[in-house]
Amino acid sequence: MPIVRDSGCLSYLRIDTDGGFNFSMLCNIGGFVARLMGHDTIILWNNDVWIERAEDLRTFLRKHRQDGATLSGVKLLYPDAAASPVDSEAEVCSRSGTVQFGGFAWIRDPERPDVFTPVHVHRFAERDDPRVNCDRVETCLTGALLTIDLAWFVRVGGLNPSLAASFQDLDLCLRACLERRRTLYYGADIFFWHAESTSLGPAKGRRDPRLRSDRALFSLIWRDRLPQLIGGSPVA
Repeated sequence: MPIVRDSGCLSYLRIDTDGGFNFSMLCNIGGFVARLMGHDTIILWNNDVWIERAEDLRTFLRKHRQDGATLSGVKLLYPDAAASPVDSEAEVCSRSGTVQFGGFAWIRDPERPDVFTPVHVHRFAERDDPRVNCDRVETCLTGALLTIDLAWFVRVGGLNPSLAASFQDLDLCLRACLERRRTLYYGADIFFWHAESTSLGPAKGRRDPRLRSDRALFSLIWRDRLPQLIGGSPVA
């Protein structure tokens, strides 16, 4: 927060979820209020994501605006658990400095071949791997850190609140794809840290039924249109 506050390039609205967790609805409220206040850009920023270098935040926002992106994301790396400002899983230590998010790929569900499952491609790759250390167009990005054009976000109704805890980021990106909007990944020389799934840990631990219903609804919405949007057959 001190880096964000002192960077001079954005303000922030903190949303606590102790009283309930519909990620989509909470982000929509923040986004719609920000638009009414006259802002043109919003960043969805999980509490398990943080930044080490203030210049990376300024670079990220500059690229997003200069490139006319509707949605943009950035390379995310696993942190050293000892340096993490949030509680993270013990195994993060062995992943320290490797890639947590470097883009998405799609695989067929082994039990249901008609269902496409998104996976983080290049997970655990080295941070300077040329496959992730680049800027490129991406079909989908992660909502853990997602910069959004607010005018478009409000026009399309924001995130789908029926996807309460997961898959709402992919749903938003695919809606942008339908409109042939620019969805960009930035990994050349900038990065953020991500202690993966810390924010969703409690829900996963108690096997929150919303996680299962979100997956089922996402599949129902996109099953027939997904092959065309991802450029043919998914990765086997």
